[in-house]
Amino acid sequence: MKKTVRLMLSVTMVCILFANTAFSQQESNIEVTKLKENFYRLTSKVPYYSNFLAYVTQEGILLVDAGQKETGNEIKSVLKTIATGSPEVKILINTHAHIDHTGGNLELAGRPLIIGPDILRPTLRDYSYVLYEFPDNALPSLTFKDSMNVYFGDERIRIISTPGSHDATDVIVHFTKAKIVCVGDVYEGMTIPSIDVYTGDLLNFPKVIDKILGLVPNDVTIFSGHDVECDVIKLKQSGDMISNMAKIVKEEISKGKDIETMQKEDILKDWAEFEDGFGGSRNVWISNLAKAGPSKFLGSLAGELYKVLIKSDADAAIDHYYELKREHPKEYPFYGSLINRTGYWLLDKGRNTDAIKIFELLTKEFPNTSYGYDSLGEALMKAGRNKEAMEAYEKSLQLDPENKNAEEMLKQLREN
Repeated sequence: MKKTVRLMLSVTMVCILFANTAFSQQESNIEVTKLKENFYRLTSKVPYYSNFLAYVTQEGILLVDAGQKETGNEIKSVLKTIATGSPEVKILINTHAHIDHTGGNLELAGRPLIIGPDILRPTLRDYSYVLYEFPDNALPSLTFKDSMNVYFGDERIRIISTPGSHDATDVIVHFTKAKIVCVGDVYEGMTIPSIDVYTGDLLNFPKVIDKILGLVPNDVTIFSGHDVECDVIKLKQSGDMISNMAKIVKEEISKGKDIETMQKEDILKDWAEFEDGFGGSRNVWISNLAKAGPSKFLGSLAGELYKVLIKSDADAAIDHYYELKREHPKEYPFYGSLINRTGYWLLDKGRNTDAIKIFELLTKEFPNTSYGYDSLGEALMKAGRNKEAMEAYEKSLQLDPENKNAEEMLKQLREN
């Protein structure tokens, strides 16, 4: 199963919205919301929720982020409905490397001028991004080190590098006339935000947020990659919340308490109203803050598996996986999600037998993870091994009774 994250917005969030107008797209996975004249929030609903901004002019459209590959063609159709002139995307600015923001580059490749920080281009050719095989025309062709200005329509657009918290490739995009600042995933709502496994640092969010606040006027609207818009006050509060939580966790650790004890004592209960948003539950917050700090991972697990798989088979890749785990246990992120993504890369290539073996590795390494058995079931089903597929889906449901995909696949298999 390609993991899906649903964005749940707390009713207690106080965020400033413009006079929003929702455009209903029948049977569409893209929701369009007009923020102000010529500016629209596009929200992709599959495979998980993410936002990107469209600035519409007579000469064409400027996008901040491109959403996900799965919705790339829908984006082009939706843009035609809001265009006031040419519906062509002339400029695309990526706020950071993560695939829910750059996946759409693959569908728009060769059309717009793509802009990003210097580090973005090599990043999309490394780490787990190698599995997406970005061609040259889907990568930034115009890059910068610290900042740059772009003039488009009647806007001066400031693009400023703000690395150090969510991801090393983070930038903000400031529309100076419209007073909108896109901050990517530096703000994901009032929650403990996600970070990049290689370059993120949860404890750096308050520092980066303060830097952003020092770069923009007080009357701007903050545009988030995974939440509704808010003002600078709410952005500041999100940084303060992280600081205060981190301080409490650090104090409890100094008393000799481990993660499980802190979770049982519910040490972050004062922030209960904000949990179950994009950042998960209080127990997840405690665990993440207890482990927070600069990433210590040096190598790309997906990249290593990819290098083997383009020349050999899954057996060789699995041997290499265990070699890395044995000889470099702390240098690579041995995460189930990376194994899962590798399996889907093989499945997309039609290499079903190899995909099955990689998903079997996933279930062996992470036997209590429902999505691993769901993914294995899909690969077995595509290979025509329906009895084994049913067993995998049943195991997935046993681990997660709420897994609707496994439930539906089992229904189809039993009917056949």
